[in-house]
Amino acid sequence: MQDLDEDDLETSFEQYCQDIQDTAAWGGQTELNALAHVLQHHIKVYAAGLPVVVMGQQYQGKHT
Repeated sequence: MQDLDEDDLETSFEQYCQDIQDTAAWGGQTELNALAHVLQHHIKVYAAGLPVVVMGQQYQGKHT
């Protein structure tokens, strides 16, 4: 695995954020979990052939 210095890491993170914002790239479970907490909203993710992923359960019923 390649070692990144602080500038490379910052550039890599900025590129990642730009890709999520400007392309069809999607975030993963980490991003959705953060979103559930920021929005204080219960999120369920459905994918064919996989179990339902539930995040933000503590916010269930808070929003209608």
